[in-house]
Formats: sequence, structure tokens, C-alpha cells
Amino acid sequence: MSNRTQIWLFLGLVVVASIVFNTLIIGGGGLGNPATHKWVVYIMWAPGLAAILTTLLATRSLRGLGWCPWPLGQLVVGWAVPVIYAALTVAGAVLLGAGGFDISGWQEAAVARLGLDVGPWVGLLVLSAVGTLTSLTRAVGEEIGWRGFLVPALGREIGFWRLSLVSSLIWLAYHLPVLLFGGYAGEGTPVWYSLICFAALIFIITPFFNAIRLRSNSFWPAALAHASHNLFIQGILVAAFVPGPQAKWLTGEFGALTSLVALGVVGIYFVVAGVPRTAHEQAPAGGETQ
Repeated sequence: MSNRTQIWLFLGLVVVASIVFNTLIIGGGGLGNPATHKWVVYIMWAPGLAAILTTLLATRSLRGLGWCPWPLGQLVVGWAVPVIYAALTVAGAVLLGAGGFDISGWQEAAVARLGLDVGPWVGLLVLSAVGTLTSLTRAVGEEIGWRGFLVPALGREIGFWRLSLVSSLIWLAYHLPVLLFGGYAGEGTPVWYSLICFAALIFIITPFFNAIRLRSNSFWPAALAHASHNLFIQGILVAAFVPGPQAKWLTGEFGALTSLVALGVVGIYFVVAGVPRTAHEQAPAGGETQ
């Protein structure tokens, strides 16, 4: 099976699964109905299962998905970069007068979520550790597909920035149904505004996720980055942030400030680390990659 056929098979399987689970989520009342949340887990694992099936059909081996090694440096970078842009976004919102910050929120969250009555800083550490592992169980499902399979497969056909553009568009399209019709959008802002901010964030962080995958030859750093992004953008920092009326326009996945800060942090990453080369870019001139 050719590389391009594998890509199309993978995308076809993801589309079919997405149609099924998005129909169940949207038809069940969207994310506002807790009963639909189980389908979110399934849809997040759809890319991973599609990648596993495609790879088994094509090569009868799962080695190419990047299960190992476990590169410690890239794992740390993958976890830390989302923490940095999430924290700077909240700090920026506070400085702009769009909200306040109360660390007792971490203590209250530790009690509510884990039943632990500890101080706020211990609460932050425990919530971060437990939350990262919990978030990882879902993020891995997506990243086996997007970074484990799709990125190296596309990398055999095109260069890094074209790869990042294509994979950003695919990742955005994967989220569109639930964003437009399933309640996965910012509260109190128009859907079009949520869409613009979310799309901008996707196009900014995707090259970073792709880069740490290519540098490590493993999907685990990207999976950890994905888990860290979801945890700190959606949960940990929200627990201690006291939003004002303008915060909804600035913070979270659907806020403009988040995208601007992420652009700066990811930009610094590429200035320092450089841009990795794909298999296509490393191939001899006139040669073909398989």
C-alpha cells in the first residue's frame, strides 16, 4: 500500500468515526448534556484507532507510529510550553484588568475533585500531576493518529511548513462540528469569534506539536503537550482565575490573548530550537520517499 493511499485510508476512517460520534454528541444535546461526554472520549480515540488499523493493514506492524523511545528532554519541553503560554495568558489578563487571581482556588479544587484538604500550592502540584495523567489518557488517542501516523506520513510527501499547514487544517476540521453545533465554544461570545480564536490557536500550536514529534521520533512528547494544553488552558489556571466581564474575549481556547501569547512562546521555541526537516526534505534531490 503506497504512502498516499495510507493517508487517504486513515483520513477516511477518521471521517467515518467522526460523523458517527459527532452525530451522537450533537443529537444528544451537545456538550451541555453530561450524557454525551462519553462520546467525546470515543471521538478523541478515533484518530488513534484509525492510525493503528491503517498501519496494521499496510505494514502488519505498529513500530512506525513512534511508541518509543521516551526522549526526556522533548517530554519536558512538550509539557512545559503549554504551561508557559497558559500562565502568561492569565497573567496578561490580570494585568489588563480582565480578572483577578486567587490561589485558594487550587485548594478548593483539590478538595472538590480529589477529596484532598491541602494548601493551595500542594493542591496545584497534586492537581497538575493527577490532571496530566488523566488528560493524557484522552490526548494519546488523538496523538497516535495526528502525530504518530499523519505527521510522518505527510512528511514523506512535503516539507515541514506545508505539513504543518495541512495537518492544522485537518485538526481544525475535526473539531468544527462540535464547535459549531455541539456547544464547544466560548461562553458569552459569538460562535464566529470562538471559531477565529480557536483556528488561530490550532495553526499556532500545530507546528510545535509536529516539531517535537519529528525531533523525538515519538508521539509521546506531542501527547504530553496536548494533555498539558487541555489541562492548564481548561482547568488548572481556571480554578485560580477570577474572571471579569472582558475575560471571555481574552482567555481560554476561544480567547484572543491566548493565541497572541502562544504565538510569542512558540515563536521563541522555533528561534531557539530551529525547524526540523521532514523525510521529504532530507531525501536526495530527485529521489522519492516511500
